[in-house]
Amino acid sequence: MKILFVCPYPTGTAASQRFRFEQYFPLLQALGVAYATAPFLSHRAWQVLYRKGHTWAKIMAVLGGFLRRLGWLFYVGRYDLVFVHREATPLGYPFFEWAVRFLWRKPMVFDFDDAIWLPNTTDTNGWVAWLKFHKKTALICRWAATVSAGNAYLADYARQFNPNVVINPTTLDTEQWHNPAVWP
Repeated sequence: MKILFVCPYPTGTAASQRFRFEQYFPLLQALGVAYATAPFLSHRAWQVLYRKGHTWAKIMAVLGGFLRRLGWLFYVGRYDLVFVHREATPLGYPFFEWAVRFLWRKPMVFDFDDAIWLPNTTDTNGWVAWLKFHKKTALICRWAATVSAGNAYLADYARQFNPNVVINPTTLDTEQWHNPAVWP
């Protein structure tokens, strides 16, 4: 089996991804499951995205992400399953998820751990709020073979659009991520 993990951020940079699926990569590898990640943002883009200013760099980062997604459409057929964490793109209609479902006809798992259908913009990036399409979560839920929700509240939302919903609580790999002992 080959899985493509479509995610917003570069591997190893965002807690949401680390705790939702990245911590399972060694297990997948041990089971002989091949996988690849397809982040929207590059490492360089991640460095400036939530900083104040850097408008031109942010615009270029988003354009680069959309170009990566266009390239991704050419090789999605190599995978047996597409796992979409949160969204394929942060702005606009969920065209890429639509393409997975209707052009490539690949099973898609849609995973989210926040109420991402609610409008939310940071102070530093508020100027792009009008480009967001907040109904995309409902559409992606509808198109997914399975929806993986982080808790019962999120699962209830997803079930409005898809009966195939599992509650997959965010977990922490305590062997990899732990607090050191504070006493001898």
